[in-house]
This record gives sequence, structure tokens and C-alpha cells, in this order.
Amino acid sequence: MWCATPDGPAIVAVDAAADGVTVEASETLGGAPSGSVSFHDVEPRAILFTGAAATDALHDAWATVLLLQAGYLAGAAQRLLDLSCDHVLNRKQFGVPIGTFQAVQHHLANSKIALDSSQLMVSHTAWLGLHADRLGLAAETKAWAAETAVDLARWSHELHGGVGVVDDHEVSLLSRRIIAEATAYGSAGIPA
Repeated sequence: MWCATPDGPAIVAVDAAADGVTVEASETLGGAPSGSVSFHDVEPRAILFTGAAATDALHDAWATVLLLQAGYLAGAAQRLLDLSCDHVLNRKQFGVPIGTFQAVQHHLANSKIALDSSQLMVSHTAWLGLHADRLGLAAETKAWAAETAVDLARWSHELHGGVGVVDDHEVSLLSRRIIAEATAYGSAGIPA
């Protein structure tokens, strides 16, 4: 738990079963488990970090969360691109697969380029490790991955048509998870 002390900020460990600790579960758009934890007059079991070390530990934790989200978004977008490529090879219109239409090919090519750069950013950010502005870099990476994944989700829905919005179709499931992850912990202006 992050808290303020007379000596400055601190990260402390508390007993989850202690009086004053309240856990409330909630549902998310993407179906992932979520919730909130609140503390009221809880005695810490141990002080883990204080002062600048507490701030640094919090920034490192947030950077890790954002980088993991970026990786998840890049992976989900890759799965959507794979599903879309398979779909355009099998779905026919005017007697030919819709993947033979130049507009579809161009959009898939642009999606692939954006996805490759998103995956490269995630890899590069993870490789940098303890970068001087790791939190800022992780936030930028997550924002880029989120924008790429949301764009690809929208395009996948267009390619798949009605089947892409069926609740139990993989495109619909991935899209809901992408939007939930893209907007969690801040976004780059992506509407929910």
C-alpha cells in the first residue's frame, strides 16, 4: 500500500484480512477480474520503502504494468490480424475472396506495418530495462500499442461483418478486451 507518513511517502505491507481492509470486486468490459481495495486505519505489517525509494518503486511498478498491457495489446492485435487474414481468404464476394480486393489488401498491409512497429516498441522498451524515464517510455509504448490495437479491432469488425459482433466470436471477445486494456490506467484519447 502507498501511504503518506511524517517522513514522506512510503510503501507498506498490510494484512489483507486486517480490520479496515475492504475488497470490492467489479466487472469490466473485457470480462477480466477487477476490483478495488480500500484501507481505513490499518496498521502496517512492514515498511517496504520510504521517501525517494518508495517513489522509485511505485514508478517501476507502474512502468511494468504499462509495459505488460502494451505487450498484451500487441499480442491481441496480432491475433485479430491473423483472424482477419484467414477470413478474407475464405469469404467470397462476386465469386472471389474479398482478400483479392486492393482496398482490403492495402488496409491489411497498413495494419501489419502499424502492428510491427507496435511490437518493436514493446520489445525495445522491455530491452531498455532501467531507462532514466522508464515510466514515460512505458506509457508512450502502451499508448501506441493501444491505438494500433483499437484501430485493428475496428477494421477487423468491418472485414468480418455481422459475425464479428456476435458475442461469442473471437473477434468480438478480443475487441472488448482490447478496449478495456487500452483505456485502463490512462489512454491516448481513445474513446471507450
